Amino acid sequence: MALLALEEPQVVYKTNGDIVELLELQHQRNGHRNFADCALQLGVPLPSKISPCISCIKCKSKRRPLTGSSGLHEAPRAGYAFAWDHVGPYAIKTLGGKSYLSLKVCVFSGKLFGEMVN
Repeated sequence: MALLALEEPQVVYKTNGDIVELLELQHQRNGHRNFADCALQLGVPLPSKISPCISCIKCKSKRRPLTGSSGLHEAPRAGYAFAWDHVGPYAIKTLGGKSYLSLKVCVFSGKLFGEMVN
């Protein structure tokens, strides 16, 4: 029995609109990854003009630091000192209605502790 070698079909993009449509679809399938990476992945040229993705615009966070440490100090053991920051509000809230991220970092070990807060 002979195995058949299947060739990948050659796709011909006729217009710039076809490439833009393909990139937008790939952008959504890849979790809204940037268009340059999607074009590289598909092997197509990046068009000079792409319409903005409304989901990406609405879900971008606005970073506003609320608190934090005045500087890192030496810690003799894990859990002795933490550096922290609060980030938000995010446009999309969690199922519990929280819109800020509290991020704490152990100065000694570098371990991250993230928690969504109100």
